[in-house]
Amino acid sequence: MVWGAGSIDEAGTSGYDTTSLFWEAASEGNLELLKQCAAELHTGGRLVETFARVRDDRGRTALHVAAAAGKRDICVYLIEEIDVGVDFIDDKCRSPLHYAVLHNRFGTAVYLLSVGACSSLCDYRAYTPLHYAAEIGHVPMLRLLIAVGAGIDLVSDYGTPLQRAIAYRRKDAVEVLLDYEADPDFAACEFFTPLLCSIFANSFDCLEVLLKAGADPNISGGGMNCMTPLGQAAANGATRLVDCLLSFGADPDAVDNSGLTPLEWAVLNRHDEALRILFPVTAQISYYPEWSISGIMNHIHPEEATTHGSFRAG
Repeated sequence: MVWGAGSIDEAGTSGYDTTSLFWEAASEGNLELLKQCAAELHTGGRLVETFARVRDDRGRTALHVAAAAGKRDICVYLIEEIDVGVDFIDDKCRSPLHYAVLHNRFGTAVYLLSVGACSSLCDYRAYTPLHYAAEIGHVPMLRLLIAVGAGIDLVSDYGTPLQRAIAYRRKDAVEVLLDYEADPDFAACEFFTPLLCSIFANSFDCLEVLLKAGADPNISGGGMNCMTPLGQAAANGATRLVDCLLSFGADPDAVDNSGLTPLEWAVLNRHDEALRILFPVTAQISYYPEWSISGIMNHIHPEEATTHGSFRAG
């Protein structure tokens, strides 16, 4: 519904109270109606106090709502005429800039930054606007935020902007972040490296971009995951990722904190194709009585060899 500049009483006859109209005006860019509603809701003192006090069920102000909707004129009025704080936060500690980024409102984001919005303000998950731009994969927004000094390797509860772009398989965003010197080996969020993140996301494109940017294919994770990228790819049966990692120098003989090689992870999880790729490049392991594909499989899964006969040799 597009609200005209009629009186509150006229609009109210359609069943909308003043507060509802206030939010409609902010989201639809109806400045005159917003002013009328604010006057109705004003209880004394400075008008900025009313705009700071009136909040929706998520704790958002009219500025948050206008920023999310890309209503620049409303933002200009609230900030420049009413003196509403550009970095007001809602119940989840999100600023108007967070909302402009979340909803891909590039022009509004440019304006908010021009009047002093903090590009590295963290919300309840320690997400900055850059984390959201990375997840969405909005390249112009990423470039804008980085240009004004957004922290490129800041760690949220779910990792860095680079890790968030990888988790959502945003190849273009990954390339931009790496161009601006995001660290391709920086381990965050339970110590997962960007390479490990790309394997969890099963993203060949992100993996290849990281490796071409110089990511070390042999750095293990830490904390909850001490596997090498090749070990994780083998454990997942991600054969295309296994091939890519090997082509960039991943060590097939590296063991993780459990003492297992990538080949053994492939066997444990019954990924025959990954095993066939890894067997020719893996050095013989002394504790296997028969160094062959079938011998390794029979040694690790003896119950299946007994029940079904020997595994097929490669």
